[in-house]
Amino acid sequence: MAGTGSIKGVVRDAGNRPIGEVAVMIVSGPSHSDIAALTSPDGSFAFSQLRPGRYAIQARGDRAASEPIPLNVRAAKVAFVQIWLDADVVDDRQGSDEDSVDEL
Repeated sequence: MAGTGSIKGVVRDAGNRPIGEVAVMIVSGPSHSDIAALTSPDGSFAFSQLRPGRYAIQARGDRAASEPIPLNVRAAKVAFVQIWLDADVVDDRQGSDEDSVDEL
């Protein structure tokens, strides 16, 4: 869809291993709140055809959850984020709109 962007990322544990079957949700954004994706076995997830604007995403595993992570979505761009989760520690070294942003 013209004029839209994407969010892609990976969820990892504290040992930097990818985590599958983690729910990643858009918790706020321009008319796109409460959209969810499940990470694949390699920890990856994606949201596409998003209207440009400010979003917040959150990852929730069996025993840990991230804080909401703010991202800027731009038309024809991909915002990339890495999220670290651990049962005892939630590391919020997540990406932002200034991390890797590639053209579609």
